[in-house]
Amino acid sequence: PRHRCHSDHGVFSQIFDKMDFHLVMWWIEEGRLPTAEEARLRLSLLQECGPTASAFTFAKMFPAPAAS
Repeated sequence: PRHRCHSDHGVFSQIFDKMDFHLVMWWIEEGRLPTAEEARLRLSLLQECGPTASAFTFAKMFPAPAAS
């Protein structure tokens, strides 16, 4: 006989809110250190617009811009 168990996974979305992004990535020029303020701005951009070439996540990455 097949084992059956009860799971409440179906109500997960009813109990918990969707979590906002808490990690952001973006490409920077070699040798430049980003500031905490820049990171906050990029995180805000990601939270407002979703992943873009200017602010992205591991789940949705964008290629590095061509070196100038």
